[in-house]
Amino acid sequence: MIATGAPDQQLQRILESVEKVVDSIDVFRISKATVSDSTVTITLVVSTSEFVAGDEGLPVQRFEKLAITFDRSFPYSVPRATVDHWRWVGFPHVLQGTVLCLFLDPATEWDPGTGAAGFLARLWDWLATAMPGEFDPATSLYHPVGGVLHRTPGASTVVVDKALPFDGSTLRFQRIALQRKSPYRIDVAAWHRDKTLAGIHTGLLVVLPQMLPFGAGHHLSTLITIVGQQQSNGARKKLLKKLRQTAADLKLNEPLQIVFAVPNQAQSGDSRLHLIAASIAHQNIEATLEASSSHRSGQPAPEGEPAVEWLYVDDVREAIHVRRDAERPTDAFAGLSIEMWGCGALGSWLAELLIRANIARIVLRDPGIVTKGLLVRQNYTELDVGRPKAEALADRLLAINNNLDVRSVVGGCEGALVNPEPCDLIIDATVNTRVASMIEACQKAGELAAPIVQIATDNDTATLGIITICQPKSGHSTNDVDEALRTRCTNDANLTPFMTFWDHDSTPPLTPSQGCSVPTFRGSSADAAAVAADGISLIATALRRRLSGGYLFATSHSNRSLPGQTHVGLDVVA
Repeated sequence: MIATGAPDQQLQRILESVEKVVDSIDVFRISKATVSDSTVTITLVVSTSEFVAGDEGLPVQRFEKLAITFDRSFPYSVPRATVDHWRWVGFPHVLQGTVLCLFLDPATEWDPGTGAAGFLARLWDWLATAMPGEFDPATSLYHPVGGVLHRTPGASTVVVDKALPFDGSTLRFQRIALQRKSPYRIDVAAWHRDKTLAGIHTGLLVVLPQMLPFGAGHHLSTLITIVGQQQSNGARKKLLKKLRQTAADLKLNEPLQIVFAVPNQAQSGDSRLHLIAASIAHQNIEATLEASSSHRSGQPAPEGEPAVEWLYVDDVREAIHVRRDAERPTDAFAGLSIEMWGCGALGSWLAELLIRANIARIVLRDPGIVTKGLLVRQNYTELDVGRPKAEALADRLLAINNNLDVRSVVGGCEGALVNPEPCDLIIDATVNTRVASMIEACQKAGELAAPIVQIATDNDTATLGIITICQPKSGHSTNDVDEALRTRCTNDANLTPFMTFWDHDSTPPLTPSQGCSVPTFRGSSADAAAVAADGISLIATALRRRLSGGYLFATSHSNRSLPGQTHVGLDVVA
């Protein structure tokens, strides 16, 4: 082994620790070590015959040389492993042909406490998986584009939620509609030109016939040359012509933005196309296109050519994206139309949870306005003070999901009982005796076609919850369920604290202001949000089972000694 470079105590200690570990592993040996001002790089020779090989595995020679670089902050930084050849180009978890991707998520997978031994053990595992061909290219991150993320720091995000209308079998150029949603976000509004939509500007989709194993680079000229190499029948000239046509459609200061769809040979269908997106500032378009016209294969990018800005692609197409709440109870709400009665301490949080659970439509009903004191626990902001709750909450929900069909009704929910609109679920969070009486009358008359849920919390702590759920043809009313829950609590000493829901004199409500202030319960935003969060999952569970019944529950921070949940089931409708 030959060590060169200026001595550095920290780097020397790192080198010594690595040498000690390598000496204990027969498969590895160090042929060279170089110490610079800030790094130590070892050339590690690997005896590949000690690993199982496979026909589809990593193509290796009898001995392979890997360059492992450690910086001064090791073991708190992760070393880098590279090769000096192109034999592994396009292999899963080999980035741009030369860098070994040993960790998908170093933040959770790398333990600094394991030091050099932990890193070399990881390298061993990588080789033991790669050589027999056990890596799945279909799940390798960014595999079609050299295995690396294409993103310029500070660049906007492109959101894609629509399936591509092309299979990616041939080279294709298509002008598309892009919509600026904020200074940070651009949406693909349509995979074709559509000037009827508001805020639309034209972009270009380029569907490539082959992968980009070395990545897409930093300059448009290089990328256009690669396109010409992938399909030689005038593709380069056609792409330049289409780019000029797209640029001619742009207004002053609009950037030229290009979405590249790169095929992943290990996938099929819509998931086969991996998307990256480039942006060229308006003032750089002409210079970039001129440089691209004169560029030739094998040459560096023309001097002075502006670099492209790589936009982050937030690809949520159904074919490749899995919702983070998949297979959770709230799946039961997906696609539903819901009436939310009461937009206060529980209703305002429930509504947000429902939106995030992917409902299709919501009608918000509340007669109140937002006041300063409500901000302690209701889901509003300072800018909402003075606005009707239903309208303010509607705007908040649209800010979370602007594809939502939301309607706000400033007023009571009695009208919805007199002239009910079609919906899949009614949630009553009003704690209004008159509303409860009208619900009971409608249920007895068979006039409610949707399941109805009532939810409330206790006056004293807002850490206890009560839910009643009635299916439309269960043969029971909300009052039946409520009375069954009361009987259960009366007969079970463990449930005595829940009697507060019926003994209204035991804990007088809070009067927040002098004079004729409307009484309310004591509770914080943490309390109200916790009751709403627990409640929404319980409601979802009952809906999935088409259950009529009730729940009594205590949040985890309740100071009561109580069972977590109590359920009284009255009926199950097939």
